[in-house]
Amino acid sequence: THSDTVYGAVLNTYPVTLITRAVNQRLGIIATIAGLSLGVAALISVLLARSITRSIEELEGTTVDFALGNFSARADTRQGDPEIQSLAASFNAMADQLTRLIEQQRAFAGDASHQLRTPLTALHLRLENAREIAESDPQEAVARIDAALDEAERLQMIIEGLLVLSRADSTSYPDTVRIDVTQVAR
Repeated sequence: THSDTVYGAVLNTYPVTLITRAVNQRLGIIATIAGLSLGVAALISVLLARSITRSIEELEGTTVDFALGNFSARADTRQGDPEIQSLAASFNAMADQLTRLIEQQRAFAGDASHQLRTPLTALHLRLENAREIAESDPQEAVARIDAALDEAERLQMIIEGLLVLSRADSTSYPDTVRIDVTQVAR
């Protein structure tokens, strides 16, 4: 009931210092447990972060090696999280494609230099011979210049063939055009 009448009072004579000491002791235990929990959580976080960043650092090292010219460098696709493994596999596929393209380019340059060397030497010799006999036998000089022009045309055909070959290796193709075959046949 709510009345203003007092029927009795309880007097607690327990010392405050004992209560304060007990509360402080409990707070100390709670603080210690909280500190240990935070420490363990921080340690686990650092270990997890380190395992993730280690995979990324290894992938970065591989990309740097590749960029510096080590075209055999490949990323380890078995370590790290699935996302890192997928990224490593993508890097390896890109590295394989680039290595193939570089090898094709080197082979093309070697073939081109080999194919062009012989006609260029022949052209050079024909022009030197024409110069030597230009004053003494102009008609023979003209014949040799004509032969040099034929050699230059041969050289032009080799160059065009090499350009067609280089375009055949590329992955880009010209736009297709529909042609009515019956009209062409007529």
